Amino acid sequence: MGLILLGGNLEHIKEWIVIDKGQEKQVNQRTKRPTTFLIKASKKAPKWLTGNHSSIAFRKSTDPFIKDLTDLLKAPLVSTSANLHGDPTINEYKIAREKMGDMVDYIIEGPCGEHHQPSTIIDLISGKSIRS
Repeated sequence: MGLILLGGNLEHIKEWIVIDKGQEKQVNQRTKRPTTFLIKASKKAPKWLTGNHSSIAFRKSTDPFIKDLTDLLKAPLVSTSANLHGDPTINEYKIAREKMGDMVDYIIEGPCGEHHQPSTIIDLISGKSIRS
């Protein structure tokens, strides 16, 4: 499973990424579906976060709880997808707890939102949509 930085503010990861104004504008635009952006990692990006990749995955959240928590911490949350490769999309807390309870430190209980598909993934380095 890949790691995702989840937060309401791109400023919290500025030293870990290389991003131009156009890419930043794209990340900050409100999207119809949850969107994960792959952003070029800087040399300061922790290896445990990038692994063998040259990018950092960032999902900008509009959820008030996530925004408030990450603003309070002045840092993103390190997350992973609730969707295991090849399995159906998980969009209920109870199912996430059953499938992933032993694999993660904490699952935030609450509604998953109105979308029933996994997030869109946009590679800002290539400009391509990996999953739409």
